[in-house]
Amino acid sequence: MRTITTLQRHSNRGFTLIELMVAMVLGLIALGAVGLVFVNSNKNYNTQESLARLQENARLATQILTRDLRQAGYFGCLDDTNSVHNRLDAGSSLLGNIPIEGYEQGDTTWHPGGSTDLITEMVAGTDGVAVRFLEPGTGGDVEEPFMPRVSAALHLQPNNGLIMGDIVATTDCASGEIFQITGPSQTNVDNGILNHNTGSSVVPGNADQNFSKTYDDDATVMKFGAWRYFIKDDGNGPGLFRESLLNNGGTIITDAFEFVPGIENLQVMYGEDTNSDFIPDTYVDADVVGNWENVISVRIGILARSIANTRYDTEGEYGNQFDVDTRSYDLDGDGVNEVNPPDERVIRQAFVSTIALRNRQQ
Repeated sequence: MRTITTLQRHSNRGFTLIELMVAMVLGLIALGAVGLVFVNSNKNYNTQESLARLQENARLATQILTRDLRQAGYFGCLDDTNSVHNRLDAGSSLLGNIPIEGYEQGDTTWHPGGSTDLITEMVAGTDGVAVRFLEPGTGGDVEEPFMPRVSAALHLQPNNGLIMGDIVATTDCASGEIFQITGPSQTNVDNGILNHNTGSSVVPGNADQNFSKTYDDDATVMKFGAWRYFIKDDGNGPGLFRESLLNNGGTIITDAFEFVPGIENLQVMYGEDTNSDFIPDTYVDADVVGNWENVISVRIGILARSIANTRYDTEGEYGNQFDVDTRSYDLDGDGVNEVNPPDERVIRQAFVSTIALRNRQQ
């Protein structure tokens, strides 16, 4: 029988309870450190992702508003929208020849048109802005045979992209007419014939078939565009909504939908040129604009927020020290903090832009 030595007995002894407890504590410490790194990395990732999406939404909203505001009042070579005659019957307040309108928070109407549309749907403490212009690249030049009388049809190249029921305008450099294409059939429209009769099946239709004059080869026809921007909360958080005109089988309807999510506030100010030097002398709210024909620029302020709750450092650095954003924001560019959003666990950033109106009316 083999004899087990003392050295062999000691080498096969295993771990004591104290050694196991020490090892477990060290393991827990290491595991906790790894977990803390993971949690902090995940928080930082979520914060950076929320910030990136916030900035992407703000950039999109600013680009679209800038593009449309720059086109406000575009009616071809015609530089005076007061010379545009609206032949439409009563319809949406979006239909008309006012290049730009504004709603000032807390007011009762849009200026200068006087409409009350959508005011009750807008988030309190936010502004709205509407623009109207003819869409470049649509329609085409007026072709022969030219109008023998003011009630006659217009002729364009066939297959010009316009359809029956579209709201369009014909303009030369002296005057213009806004009307609805009445057909008499889509085939005729495809052939380049645009009628503007009264009493047809399209809606709203034309109140007057007669233009102010006949139009010939120095005139063009383009599709009429109108958009209204405002802030609304549909239950999923605030966002920038856009109302537009849609041709629904010959009936013009308005459709408002969320255009950019996460836009919490919109502030709009209007730059008036009171001495005709093409420089805005003052920026004012929509309800105190002295003469809308003197508005040559618009300043927009956008407050964007993260979609999901995110911890926020109120000192201005994104981190995990604070839970709630309690700051106020300057959205009109005058250096005064005016907008005080709810104290929430979100990231917010303000973006202010000034846009020159290329088609100012004076």
